[in-house]
Amino acid sequence: GGKEISVSMKPNNNGHKLSLYSADAGMVFRVLDITNTVKGGSIEVSGYRNGASNAPWSGVAEMKRFRISNAPSFARLLTLASLTGITSTLVGKGIAFDRLRFSYLSQNGKTTIDNGQAVGSELGVTATGIVNFTENQIDLKGTIVPAYSINSLVAKVPLIGPLITGERGGGIFAASYTVKGPIEKPEMSVNPLSALAPGFLRKLLPIIDLESDNNDAMDRESRN
Repeated sequence: GGKEISVSMKPNNNGHKLSLYSADAGMVFRVLDITNTVKGGSIEVSGYRNGASNAPWSGVAEMKRFRISNAPSFARLLTLASLTGITSTLVGKGIAFDRLRFSYLSQNGKTTIDNGQAVGSELGVTATGIVNFTENQIDLKGTIVPAYSINSLVAKVPLIGPLITGERGGGIFAASYTVKGPIEKPEMSVNPLSALAPGFLRKLLPIIDLESDNNDAMDRESRN
């Protein structure tokens, strides 16, 4: 579509350094036959590996200003969390996210995701777990926070906010979830009780922590 895309893999003293950027994240996922549910957005992936070609890659992946639409599995998860209003949005224009970031470790088609967080005005989602593309299996768990922008504002109220949410980036209302099984149709479960619990009973990982992870990865690359 005439938008910029660049991929670079360069050797260093101990292995290789990887960088990928595209001004159209949805196009990248469609070309790689990963998913057609991502619309627009930009994507940037940085990584490194120490050793030969069979060594694992580790790094940070980030997407900005994208939408998720026509995603049956995601819609099913939101329905289990009783977020039917947001689910209907998925069928139409889609759910907008401002930013998604996670740390990863990838080897032989198996990717471990850590500190994953997607944030938008309508929804906040965290994720940690494993996606095995070779065996077509997924095993993730995390937290869903509806109306994230409103929920997270409470955490910024001096004195009271931290007592209610327990941490920076937390929300008042949230539901924990697990997704496990075949990627196309995994088993899903949502803890309805956590949707009624105060924020200090859950952990919504703030993006600032992911920024720290990225800096750590860059420090390791510079030392190599």
